[in-house]
Amino acid sequence: MRKFNLIAWGIVLSVVLFACNQTPKTTEKSAEEAELTIENLKAAINGENNARVKYSFFSAKAEEVKMLNIAKLFAAAAKAELVHTNNYIVVLRGLGVDEFRTIGEDHPIHEDMAKNLEDAIAGETYEFTEMYPVFIETAKAENVSAAVKSFEQAMKAEKRHAEHYQAALELLKAEGNDKNVSSKWYVCPICGELTHTIEGMSNCFICGEKVERFKKF
Repeated sequence: MRKFNLIAWGIVLSVVLFACNQTPKTTEKSAEEAELTIENLKAAINGENNARVKYSFFSAKAEEVKMLNIAKLFAAAAKAELVHTNNYIVVLRGLGVDEFRTIGEDHPIHEDMAKNLEDAIAGETYEFTEMYPVFIETAKAENVSAAVKSFEQAMKAEKRHAEHYQAALELLKAEGNDKNVSSKWYVCPICGELTHTIEGMSNCFICGEKVERFKKF
């Protein structure tokens, strides 16, 4: 397996996002009133950014070993994590935080694609079962409604991501390839919902966005 240093990626992403985000700042609460939620938003940005970079590397590895459907799944998931990151940055700006740099991590990229999928499942499961429930309760206690909404949407989306990874892993283990993993993936630009089909859908199940705006991979 190989390791990639994600620190530079994180710093570049945070700087670019804050530079490009021209949303007017409207302070919902003071920084003192939302101290814990602000720290949780920063932690969420850091985690989602590292996940985005990790999934991008997983996607590249899948392409390298000719598992193109899994490559698309990871590429779409990376985009979904970026959606979450952008949402949290907007909330932070509303709380008066205009600058924040993520901290990158070294992470193993396995030659065995099953191990990369297992890694992804573990990360997503931690987020929707442990991390986000705590963040949501804290945001509710501090009455930061924008954070509650963003965390709740991300929690639902991460559960869906884990389910897709699990399904792909089962197919890979059973068949030794990704032939029957979906070759098409769609990402909601508002909440990061990830789905392999929009057939019969008119709106996102999580946030209600029109499926016409989903990004296709």
